[in-house]
Amino acid sequence: MISRRQIVNRLTRGSLHRDAISIVGMPRIGKTTLANKVYDDPEIVGYYHTRAWCYVSQVYTERDLLLEILSHIIQLVDNIHSMEDEDLELLLCQSLGRNQYLIFMDDMSDIGAWDDLQSSFPNDQNGSTILITSSLSGVVFKVTLESNLFNLRPLSDDETWELQRMKIFPKQCCSEELWEVEKDNARNCQGLPLSFVAIAGLLKWRNMKPESWKQIARSLNPLITSDPQRRCMQILELSYKNLPNWLKACFLCLVVFQEDEEISVQNLTWLWMVEGCWHKKNGDSGSNFDT
Repeated sequence: MISRRQIVNRLTRGSLHRDAISIVGMPRIGKTTLANKVYDDPEIVGYYHTRAWCYVSQVYTERDLLLEILSHIIQLVDNIHSMEDEDLELLLCQSLGRNQYLIFMDDMSDIGAWDDLQSSFPNDQNGSTILITSSLSGVVFKVTLESNLFNLRPLSDDETWELQRMKIFPKQCCSEELWEVEKDNARNCQGLPLSFVAIAGLLKWRNMKPESWKQIARSLNPLITSDPQRRCMQILELSYKNLPNWLKACFLCLVVFQEDEEISVQNLTWLWMVEGCWHKKNGDSGSNFDT
């Protein structure tokens, strides 16, 4: 299994050239989670003078990426938002110049994003690095040396079970009967971390009786598929179906926001109130979900 320490060591090994380092793996295997841990690692924070990141959606625009990266480096005053794209490119290049920087480009699915931005990433021979995550090895092979490629594999059944056991039973022992049931549930995850997190959430809502957990296993068996990504989506759908109705309504409100958009708590609360998911009780200064 690829560890945070391996990538941190690679990012701090002292190379003078501007490098591109990529984490590749199937969707929902944990690439972004791992990269975020690397990005915020104290050693990385202390090693690089400047750090910035952007999410490369499938419908990205160069302008959005430039502004997102710049927002982590300088304050975006009004005149910056009114700049032409070419001026934003120059501003980013000047802001990064002579700094040892780390740029994290998350979920890059098209080489076009690299082509659009690379001229704004100066190569001052000071060890600056671009960290990329992608589900498409063919994309990152165009910008990353094989020695700089970290390929995440699915977890083994034993690894999945151990992580799930730690999540469900952090401080207590698991009975032998529950152990056997949960091993079946762990195998159903097919090595995808998001799947076992979802299943762990389902199991924690249930009581600690084997029959209750077997109901989850029986629900999963008809969903078996050879496609891990589709399998993960089916498990997430099962998690949704097990939500209380009032939480389903809250969850569905999120559809109005774009993929990976930063969601304002105030805006989301207002939306819940408009949709009738949230109300204030008479004489109560706090807000309460309407069940």
